[in-house]
Amino acid sequence: MKSIIGMLDEMEKEEIINRLERAGCRISLKRLQILDEIIAEGKVVNIEQFWLKLRSKTPISWATVHSFLHQLYLHKILEKDNSVGRNLVYRIKEY
Repeated sequence: MKSIIGMLDEMEKEEIINRLERAGCRISLKRLQILDEIIAEGKVVNIEQFWLKLRSKTPISWATVHSFLHQLYLHKILEKDNSVGRNLVYRIKEY
């Protein structure tokens, strides 16, 4: 049985996927893996560390991670936060 948090994460994931598909974006397995990790973490504090963590689980390129984060930002799914030191932080936007 899934926990309430797990069900909310799945609902959030489905909403994000639907928004991207309506915008004409292709949702590949790699992009789903990136999205799962973002939802699990709640944010991306350091893109390189995020990529290395993903890459330790599955073969994935830097370009795939970077371009998908940028797509999520352009479609207003992620927001940028420059207030955290020198790193740019991506967070899932509240709806």
